[in-house]
Amino acid sequence: MRSIRRRYTCSSLLLALSVFCTLWLNPRQTGTRILWSSLIVFLVGLFIRQSQMLQTAKLIWDNRVLVIAEPWLDKSNRSAMEDEETVLSTFGMLSAGHIYEWGRRGLWGVRLKTMDVDQKKMRLSFGDKSQAIWFEFAHGIDTQQKIREVTQTLWRETGVKTTIQDS
Repeated sequence: MRSIRRRYTCSSLLLALSVFCTLWLNPRQTGTRILWSSLIVFLVGLFIRQSQMLQTAKLIWDNRVLVIAEPWLDKSNRSAMEDEETVLSTFGMLSAGHIYEWGRRGLWGVRLKTMDVDQKKMRLSFGDKSQAIWFEFAHGIDTQQKIREVTQTLWRETGVKTTIQDS
């Protein structure tokens, strides 16, 4: 969440700086006006994209089901991160500054498809009709009761039945 907020802040500062420079320099040449205008249009697009990502990250954070702290993450796995947690929510997952979103774009959007849990790892499959993504991570849940609570919450919120593998 911090890295997403940091990118949002940087893009807003760059946009404000470019607007300030445009007004302060008062470009009189056509080439300079075109250059500053295209820079501002690019930065506005970047700002809008970062704003949408921050709103999605807040939605995921506010509806979290499971938060996995850094010590439980497998450093050789792609879900390893430097200073943040992995957050599993009914609307998606935040991991290493990346947003994996599901359940928000209507009938043709990305959906959580399957979820498998064993004693140490959790495997998720999500995507649309044409493409699916698999994500595996160590969950760090120590009791079967907590695993059942997490799976029941996700089942109620997403409708995906979890396969719990006892090993």
